Amino acid sequence: MLRWSDLGTDRLPNGNIPGLPAGFGATSRERMTWIDGHYAHLRAIFSGDPAFLEYDPADPSAPSRISAHIGRDLPWWGKANANPTHAHTDDDTQEDAA
Repeated sequence: MLRWSDLGTDRLPNGNIPGLPAGFGATSRERMTWIDGHYAHLRAIFSGDPAFLEYDPADPSAPSRISAHIGRDLPWWGKANANPTHAHTDDDTQEDAA
């Protein structure tokens, strides 16, 4: 999220985001807590629904699982929106460690 411009440092903590308390989300720990809660909420809402597929985009099997789920090939997976590889530091690492 930190590579998405100011999403994690400004827009989330200062925005009106459903389920995210005002001012929350400024640190990686806060964002992970919110994301984990979001996924738990989705699991509860869609439990048992065959149209719901939970996947991790970093999982190498994700493209084949999604493809099988929707019945379409995903030839673009891993190609679109590719970011150049570069070192990135999380400015709130020290705050999260506290």
